[in-house]
Amino acid sequence: MSDKKITYREWIPSPRLLRGSGALFVAVLFWWMLVEHVFTVSGQTPAILPSIVFIAGFSAVGYGILSLFHGISIRITRQWLTDGTCQSVLKIRGIIKGDRTDIPCRNIRNVQPAAYKVPLWRGLLGPFGRKKVKKNGSQGHMITLAGYSGTGLAVTYVYESIFSNAPKEITLLFPTRRPKKLQALLIATAA
Repeated sequence: MSDKKITYREWIPSPRLLRGSGALFVAVLFWWMLVEHVFTVSGQTPAILPSIVFIAGFSAVGYGILSLFHGISIRITRQWLTDGTCQSVLKIRGIIKGDRTDIPCRNIRNVQPAAYKVPLWRGLLGPFGRKKVKKNGSQGHMITLAGYSGTGLAVTYVYESIFSNAPKEITLLFPTRRPKKLQALLIATAA
């Protein structure tokens, strides 16, 4: 393995339709609760134009917040491992807590581009909607980004469990917009 520092960063936001509909739903829900409160206190209904402006503004702010925080982050950085060495690590941070993975690049055995498609209903199920992945006899799972379809990367790596001495091979499938570049970097750091 080379001692050259290799870095990589990529941010994949959730699809625009999902972010827009989520922001609009929260804005309409908040507006409805506000209207209910005002009507019970004063007995008046709000005017239409201020309501539309409120919903549009609240939706825009919600869309912006979701664009910044609702997605998957992929990085290759160097960090100290438990054996006292500073090694390159592939870090994937998904939306769900269980979709946060750190893989030392020295443990990567195979990297292949793959198709990635997650229906919206799988994403709504959260960790229960994770699809199992089987590649070359190893088992694993996919990082869930609801509604996203496109290219992905299947990374097979060796994992040593705390509870057993036998290492396991696990395949992780996650979305990426630059699969060839990430594949080349992972192969270079794993060699």
